[in-house]
Amino acid sequence: MTSTRGRGTVVRPRTALKRLGIARYDKAKWRDGDEVAFIADRVASGRAYKRNEQTQTVSRVEADNLVAEGLGVPVGSEVYARARLVKEGVQPTHTLTSYYRPEHVEGTRIVDPTPGPAGRGGGYRVLYDAEYEIDHMREALFARVPTTDEVQLL
Repeated sequence: MTSTRGRGTVVRPRTALKRLGIARYDKAKWRDGDEVAFIADRVASGRAYKRNEQTQTVSRVEADNLVAEGLGVPVGSEVYARARLVKEGVQPTHTLTSYYRPEHVEGTRIVDPTPGPAGRGGGYRVLYDAEYEIDHMREALFARVPTTDEVQLL
């Protein structure tokens, strides 16, 4: 629901999106198929998707405390940040950022800013093909007031 002074309130229907949880990272989805996480969620929900509905910016940044702990590097080390904006059609749905050690991804499709996942099977497949088997995963979710830039983006 969006209220605008002088225009009233507009109610937009929300179609439920089924989030698969840990099943969205099933190796068979990305290794043997082409379902990166956001695509797996859409498929499970019976919703359409296009690979270019994900865009990204890739940059080298200094690892803060949380990133450094996750990657096992000293705070301030240079790492790659792959920040994605995911849309459904033209409507942005969410943002996410993954961080990588440069020695793991330098010269791979993960550092390519071309819209869409990093090739067939996405980043997990790129790492797998480079013989970096995913052993475990931890997602950190935080709730906070959005920044002005985030409000504009979404």
